[in-house]
Amino acid sequence: MTAIAPDGTATVLSVKNTKRNSIIIRNEGSEDVFLGTDNTVTTSNGYPLKKDEELRFDDCYSPFWGITSGSAGDVRVLEVTAP
Repeated sequence: MTAIAPDGTATVLSVKNTKRNSIIIRNEGSEDVFLGTDNTVTTSNGYPLKKDEELRFDDCYSPFWGITSGSAGDVRVLEVTAP
């Protein structure tokens, strides 16, 4: 599991990984985190991940980026990959 602190700038949460079986992204912080698949993610176009929410994606190889409205967030990322 990786801890990442996205802020008001688009931050890489996970790179593209063709060996990934699944990924779980959890918001442990008090700030909403907005998710996207590239560095153009904003608080307006990103998918909102509220405090204590998590998303799981299976068979998804895309990179994930996150951004908050300004304050540092607290995101946990867990990837399960094929050997």
